[in-house]
Amino acid sequence: MKKVWRFIRRWWWAFLAGAAAVLGAVVVALLRPKRPSDPDPLGPQKPTFREVADRQVERVRLEGDIEKARVTAQADAQRERIQEIEAKGTEDPKAARTELAEWLRNNM
Repeated sequence: MKKVWRFIRRWWWAFLAGAAAVLGAVVVALLRPKRPSDPDPLGPQKPTFREVADRQVERVRLEGDIEKARVTAQADAQRERIQEIEAKGTEDPKAARTELAEWLRNNM
């Protein structure tokens, strides 16, 4: 055992220099800039949570806008039909009232 300790006391600086060289090589390998020709090790990047959330928010907004447009289109068509019935009411109010009652029964 004395021989081992004597060897370590004599060559400690060589062990320290070797460990420092290995540690330095690891640090340099980790910090070196990546070459553009290197393939991406992770493959295609997955979208971030924010990108996924933004897409879903836009989808929900689009659905809301489409629904709003449908309601507006239906309301416009119904208003036109009511105006037609109202115009008929100036000539024949009884027939217009009957037509209005039928329209209300079908649409309400």
